[in-house]
Amino acid sequence: MNGKRDLIAEVVRRTGIRIDEDDPAFAVAHLADLVLQEHTEKIAGDLAEVSAQVGKDFDSLVEKIRALQNEGEAHKDENGAKLDGTLASMDKISQRLLVVAKTFEAAESAKAANIERNSQAIRASMENAIKTALPKPDSSSAKPAPINAVQLASLALSAVAAAGVIALLMLR
Repeated sequence: MNGKRDLIAEVVRRTGIRIDEDDPAFAVAHLADLVLQEHTEKIAGDLAEVSAQVGKDFDSLVEKIRALQNEGEAHKDENGAKLDGTLASMDKISQRLLVVAKTFEAAESAKAANIERNSQAIRASMENAIKTALPKPDSSSAKPAPINAVQLASLALSAVAAAGVIALLMLR
């Protein structure tokens, strides 16, 4: 759907009822979208913080390993071949940790992209659910089935509840 006009056209097509662009149903749909967007942004921010902290932790660990390597180089004459083997092992470990850190960073970036894609899909799904929940025109008469206040309130609560549930699921 491209906007309010498309939604209005769909409501008219299905129900025969014309709603205005300032109809409260649009406010409810917008509220649900804002709740979902807020939670999506928070999750993306949390992922960025965790990714940054893990990167710092890996960098710190690599620095400590390199410091130990340098310290080991200073005492190399004392322990000879044994120390050479330990230093070589430490070098391999630090290289592997760098690879793990880069892999983790790429995975976190992919997670953030997936969250955004999922959020867009959820918005589209909620829009479709709202359209589907609207009553269809009564085929036995020329008169469309009216939307009463209870149905409208039920739609609004369903949209807000769905946004809340989705946000909670995304926080897991």
